[in-house]
Amino acid sequence: MNNVTISDLKKIISNRKKILIISHYNPDGDAIGSSFGLANYFESIGIEAHVYNRDEVPVYLNFLVTKNFHNSVKTIPDNIDLYVLLDFNDLERSGAEMMGYLQKNVKILLREMKKCYLKLVLKSPVLLVHLIFVGF
Repeated sequence: MNNVTISDLKKIISNRKKILIISHYNPDGDAIGSSFGLANYFESIGIEAHVYNRDEVPVYLNFLVTKNFHNSVKTIPDNIDLYVLLDFNDLERSGAEMMGYLQKNVKILLREMKKCYLKLVLKSPVLLVHLIFVGF
């Protein structure tokens, strides 16, 4: 796998209009906080951002807000042009419904995905969000 730099991320993100951020089911503070923080940042630079999690936001994290939160693939809009997988290392952790959605909409074999994606080697998704804010 390749390491990704902030410059690489800028190139990937620069022409996008609609992004979907996906985190693991049964979300904790890292998953929700990082997803919402990243979505709010993308919105601030003019990119429409959507967050998906199979489960509702835990009650203790209700103070965190973002628009465009989805816990069903049925409410995700068409024309997503970038998928951001955040805070999990196996696509099964996104849930069966999301795996089916990705298989239908991304047009790749999910079992091959691990061979095809670039990975930021970081210990925390919060660090990723911080690096994006500082790097941009």
